[in-house]
Amino acid sequence: WTGNVTFGGRQRNQLFITASEGVYVLDMNVKGAN
Repeated sequence: WTGNVTFGGRQRNQLFITASEGVYVLDMNVKGAN
């Protein structure tokens, strides 16, 4: 299951996902909102 999802990184273009199996980071082609 997914615990939390948030954008981060220097340009806010990385998606951080916490799940029961670990923490995942996805590089995105879009930036997160301020």
